[in-house]
Amino acid sequence: MVSLETFRKSALNLPGAEEAMHFNLVVFGVRKKNFASFDPRTGELSLKLQKSDPKRLDGIERGVLTIAPGKYGEHGWTTVDLARMDKPEFLALLEIAHRAVAAGADATKIKGSK
Repeated sequence: MVSLETFRKSALNLPGAEEAMHFNLVVFGVRKKNFASFDPRTGELSLKLQKSDPKRLDGIERGVLTIAPGKYGEHGWTTVDLARMDKPEFLALLEIAHRAVAAGADATKIKGSK
Protein backbone atom coordinates (compact mmCIF):
# COMPACT_ATOMS: atom_id res chain seq x y z
CA MET A 1 0.00 0.00 0.00
CA VAL A 2 1.16 3.52 -0.81
CA SER A 3 0.25 6.51 1.37
CA LEU A 4 -0.74 9.86 -0.07
CA GLU A 5 2.19 11.45 1.75
CA THR A 6 4.58 9.02 0.01
CA PHE A 7 2.95 9.92 -3.32
CA ARG A 8 3.33 13.66 -2.73
CA LYS A 9 6.95 13.46 -1.53
CA SER A 10 7.93 11.09 -4.32
CA ALA A 11 6.33 13.24 -7.01
CA LEU A 12 8.01 16.40 -5.74
CA ASN A 13 11.41 14.67 -5.63
CA LEU A 14 11.34 14.14 -9.39
CA PRO A 15 13.37 16.63 -11.47
CA GLY A 16 11.45 19.81 -12.27
CA ALA A 17 8.22 18.59 -10.64
CA GLU A 18 5.84 21.17 -9.21
CA GLU A 19 2.55 20.89 -7.34
CA ALA A 20 -0.47 23.00 -8.31
CA MET A 21 -4.27 23.04 -8.19
CA HIS A 22 -6.30 22.40 -11.35
CA PHE A 23 -10.12 22.24 -11.17
CA ASN A 24 -10.19 21.02 -7.54
CA LEU A 25 -7.42 18.49 -8.24
CA VAL A 26 -3.92 18.51 -6.81
CA VAL A 27 -1.69 18.03 -9.85
CA PHE A 28 2.00 17.39 -10.32
CA GLY A 29 3.70 18.45 -13.50
CA VAL A 30 6.77 19.67 -15.29
CA ARG A 31 6.44 23.09 -16.95
CA LYS A 32 2.63 22.87 -16.67
CA LYS A 33 2.48 19.42 -18.30
CA ASN A 34 0.82 17.17 -15.72
CA PHE A 35 1.93 13.62 -15.02
CA ALA A 36 -0.08 12.88 -11.86
CA SER A 37 -3.25 14.08 -10.18
CA PHE A 38 -5.09 13.54 -6.91
CA ASP A 39 -8.72 14.34 -6.19
CA PRO A 40 -9.03 15.13 -2.46
CA ARG A 41 -12.83 14.83 -2.67
CA THR A 42 -12.80 11.20 -3.86
CA GLY A 43 -9.29 10.04 -2.97
CA GLU A 44 -8.66 9.11 -6.61
CA LEU A 45 -5.06 9.21 -7.82
CA SER A 46 -4.21 9.09 -11.52
CA LEU A 47 -1.03 8.93 -13.58
CA LYS A 48 -0.57 9.88 -17.23
CA LEU A 49 1.02 6.84 -18.84
CA GLN A 50 1.62 5.83 -22.43
CA LYS A 51 -1.36 3.69 -23.45
CA SER A 52 0.96 1.00 -24.80
CA ASP A 53 3.32 0.89 -21.79
CA PRO A 54 3.72 -2.76 -20.73
CA LYS A 55 3.61 -1.88 -17.01
CA ARG A 56 0.33 -0.03 -17.55
CA LEU A 57 -1.18 -2.90 -19.50
CA ASP A 58 -0.06 -5.40 -16.85
CA GLY A 59 -1.51 -3.26 -14.05
CA ILE A 60 -4.84 -2.99 -15.86
CA GLU A 61 -4.92 -6.75 -16.37
CA ARG A 62 -4.19 -7.35 -12.66
CA GLY A 63 -6.81 -4.80 -11.57
CA VAL A 64 -4.47 -2.38 -9.78
CA LEU A 65 -4.85 0.19 -12.58
CA THR A 66 -7.99 1.35 -14.36
CA ILE A 67 -8.29 3.40 -17.53
CA ALA A 68 -9.71 6.81 -16.62
CA PRO A 69 -13.15 7.47 -18.12
CA GLY A 70 -13.78 9.48 -21.27
CA LYS A 71 -11.23 11.60 -23.04
CA TYR A 72 -8.80 11.39 -20.12
CA GLY A 73 -8.37 7.65 -20.60
CA GLU A 74 -7.90 8.22 -24.31
CA HIS A 75 -4.91 10.40 -23.42
CA GLY A 76 -3.37 7.77 -21.14
CA TRP A 77 -4.71 8.88 -17.77
CA THR A 78 -4.86 5.83 -15.55
CA THR A 79 -6.35 5.51 -12.05
CA VAL A 80 -4.22 3.80 -9.40
CA ASP A 81 -5.61 1.57 -6.64
CA LEU A 82 -3.18 2.66 -3.91
CA ALA A 83 -4.54 0.12 -1.43
CA ARG A 84 -3.59 -2.77 -3.72
CA MET A 85 -0.35 -1.51 -5.25
CA ASP A 86 2.98 -1.94 -3.53
CA LYS A 87 5.36 0.97 -3.16
CA PRO A 88 8.11 -0.17 -5.60
CA GLU A 89 5.60 -0.73 -8.41
CA PHE A 90 3.93 2.63 -7.77
CA LEU A 91 7.24 4.50 -7.70
CA ALA A 92 8.26 2.88 -11.00
CA LEU A 93 4.97 3.97 -12.62
CA LEU A 94 5.31 7.48 -11.19
CA GLU A 95 8.79 7.77 -12.69
CA ILE A 96 7.57 6.46 -16.06
CA ALA A 97 4.75 9.05 -16.10
CA HIS A 98 7.15 11.84 -15.10
CA ARG A 99 9.77 10.85 -17.66
CA ALA A 100 7.28 10.82 -20.54
CA VAL A 101 5.75 14.17 -19.62
CA ALA A 102 9.14 15.79 -18.89
CA ALA A 103 10.43 14.66 -22.30
CA GLY A 104 7.35 16.20 -23.94
CA ALA A 105 7.76 19.40 -21.94
CA ASP A 106 11.41 19.60 -23.05
CA ALA A 107 10.38 19.10 -26.70
CA THR A 108 7.79 21.89 -26.40
CA LYS A 109 10.40 24.19 -24.85
CA ILE A 110 12.86 23.47 -27.67
CA LYS A 111 10.22 24.01 -30.40
CA GLY A 112 9.10 27.31 -28.88
CA SER A 113 12.58 28.76 -28.32
CA LYS A 114 14.50 30.73 -30.91
